[in-house]
Amino acid sequence: MCPGASEASTSFVEGVFLPDLGLGTGIAIWGFRACASGHSQCPPVSKGFDRVFGDRGPEALADVLQLARIFGFEGRRTISIALPGCGRMTADELSMAAMLAAAQQGADDERDNHATWLLGQRPRDHVCDVVERIAETFGEYDLAMAKPDVTITCNRTLDDGHMTALFALEGGRA
Repeated sequence: MCPGASEASTSFVEGVFLPDLGLGTGIAIWGFRACASGHSQCPPVSKGFDRVFGDRGPEALADVLQLARIFGFEGRRTISIALPGCGRMTADELSMAAMLAAAQQGADDERDNHATWLLGQRPRDHVCDVVERIAETFGEYDLAMAKPDVTITCNRTLDDGHMTALFALEGGRA
């Protein structure tokens, strides 16, 4: 079990570990966890982003922080995350990784489906803009986002903007 986490508060996906998804995904999820838990200004986090992104470290970390804030303030559901140093992953973190990988691969529908799942509502344009910036920045530094084996399917919305259905289908090992 990860430090500070209890099985009751965090539901981990069996057999899936953050290091298995590669450096790009690892840095993105680690940064998101740190930002979402209020540790974006901790020296190991800012120095880690500086080491990876050089002069663009603060910009890359600011985009991850903005994404965490969007999910925290605009989301209609609570996202389950592990602590920054944990090697295990939650289903929501797998969806986050898949969303970023889809953005890097130009798969807009898939990116939007994962964002919809994570937010509990269709993402507005500014959400997709932040996701795209993160994906592009990581891509510029040859940090490919590994796409875990997880699928989200969202049915079309009704005329009033409400979703008709939202399904989360989880695959095997990432």
